[in-house]
Amino acid sequence: MKTLKEITPLLLTLSLVFTGFRCGEDIEPAKTILGKWEITRTNLGAVTPSGYEEYLQDSILISYSYIDNTSFYQKYWFSDSLLVKSFVFIDQYDNDTIVFKFLYRFKFVNYNEFHLEARDPSIQNYFIYKRIK
Repeated sequence: MKTLKEITPLLLTLSLVFTGFRCGEDIEPAKTILGKWEITRTNLGAVTPSGYEEYLQDSILISYSYIDNTSFYQKYWFSDSLLVKSFVFIDQYDNDTIVFKFLYRFKFVNYNEFHLEARDPSIQNYFIYKRIK
């Protein structure tokens, strides 16, 4: 049986690992997300990017399609541990305006990769993004 003196360093090390001890600076999501990102993987597997999302400082998100060379604008913001993407749809038939909001749990792996997990039910609910230049 090991003595308490021999076990103490091991217990201290394990407690630091399990409590999330880490070195370095914390990532600030509002600053780190700025720039252009492509989806490279979903929960269904690897994908060929069909466009990019560009996050701007003023909470504007531009989604650009490589296929038809079009873009549309959305709003985004952070709320607690969630990234919220919102866009307005104007139904010209009913003359009505609908606001869509999509909630995602986010995780920055590093400066050039982040993951989104959709909080709403969907077939594709997990996305891995890579930063592009």
